[in-house]
Amino acid sequence: MASNFENLKKHILTLSNANEFYYAKDEWKLVDVEIQENWDNCPCGKEIKELCHIKKPTKW
Repeated sequence: MASNFENLKKHILTLSNANEFYYAKDEWKLVDVEIQENWDNCPCGKEIKELCHIKKPTKW
């Protein structure tokens, strides 16, 4: 079974140009953090209340 971090890396890689997470993470910028009252799901598989919104700049 994959770890939460491995699940998150896989999710980011599918949306990135790079084939390795080391490079793919640099394609993204944190644009907002939102705290919710209700639980939501992270792409890593965890339930979360703190949502981190990332965006890929248009230059990629």
